[in-house]
Amino acid sequence: MDITIRFDATPELLRTINSLSDAITRLAAGQTATAESANTEQPAEPEPEPAAETEIISLEVFRKAIGEKSRADATNKERIKGILKAHGYEKTTDVKPEDRKVIMDEAAAI
Repeated sequence: MDITIRFDATPELLRTINSLSDAITRLAAGQTATAESANTEQPAEPEPEPAAETEIISLEVFRKAIGEKSRADATNKERIKGILKAHGYEKTTDVKPEDRKVIMDEAAAI
């Protein structure tokens, strides 16, 4: 079973999570880590912080989310139209993939 979790974190937190993941993997493989071996390991060199990735949302997911939000309240439809126009769009099908996440986040805030 593979589990993937994505979130933004400090490099220190990422190292800690990776260390925990490695320990769990060793335990699952039947290996044990002693406190001594854990203390003698050299700390990993700090990794450069990754550039912020833009999450790309499919048109289907985007249209569904915007449509549901628009129908949730009588005033939401006009607010959604305002958000789209503020970004230079007339309708959801016009929205570029790289702009969908930002618009969805703004729509979720109303």
